[in-house]
Amino acid sequence: MNEFQTQAFTTGAMGQPGTISRVNPAVLIPLIVEGKGVLAGTFGKRGTNKEKQVTKLAATDEETDGLIVFQGLQPALAGIANSMILNEGQEVGLLEKGFAYIVSTTATSFGDAVFYNPATGNIATGTGAAGFDTGWVVETGGAAGQVSEIKKI
Repeated sequence: MNEFQTQAFTTGAMGQPGTISRVNPAVLIPLIVEGKGVLAGTFGKRGTNKEKQVTKLAATDEETDGLIVFQGLQPALAGIANSMILNEGQEVGLLEKGFAYIVSTTATSFGDAVFYNPATGNIATGTGAAGFDTGWVVETGGAAGQVSEIKKI
């Protein structure tokens, strides 16, 4: 009887939402978080000082300046460990082009358009998804509520 391992890591974990998944190509602008309730792994826009700040989208916004991604480590916010909530004044990245990890409220498949609903903060894919088309597409799909990889080149 053969008891040796025949497979290893056939379906590895995707990665941490709100982080860059591949280093090339990438256009990443380092900025400072303006306001409360800004989340990594969601879409944002330039803040009051467009050269230095990034903030969350207003419920009525219909376009984005990029995906907000972690830029280094930050202290836990109000004792909440592993939070996607960013501290005001924290340095983050605004990813204008590249590859990154997100969590979608819908199942994702390669090539799906990525939509963002600023009223709810939900990212979804596919035809009929609520929100506006971000210009990003799915590179590596996944189940609803799980990590997916998106790209904009």
